[in-house]
Amino acid sequence: MEIEKDNEVIMSIAEKLAVLVNQTAKNVENNEQKYKNQYDSVMAELEFEIKQASSGLEYLKEENLTFSAIEQEGYLRCLKQMVDKFRSWE
Repeated sequence: MEIEKDNEVIMSIAEKLAVLVNQTAKNVENNEQKYKNQYDSVMAELEFEIKQASSGLEYLKEENLTFSAIEQEGYLRCLKQMVDKFRSWE
């Protein structure tokens, strides 16, 4: 009789633990997806900025604005290195 009560208590605790583990796993999955979406958004913005900077650099070179072109090249190089670094972490 006492063994049955102990088994019922153990089963009740095991069920509650299973629910908690499942909830925690679901929360982790949701957080991973949220952060992946945010990362993808940041990477898309950086890629867009690289395209804009490249376009601006071409214009500056066409207009012979050397100093501005040098600054733009540095900015573009920085963006590309940042994207490469982020991609290496994937």
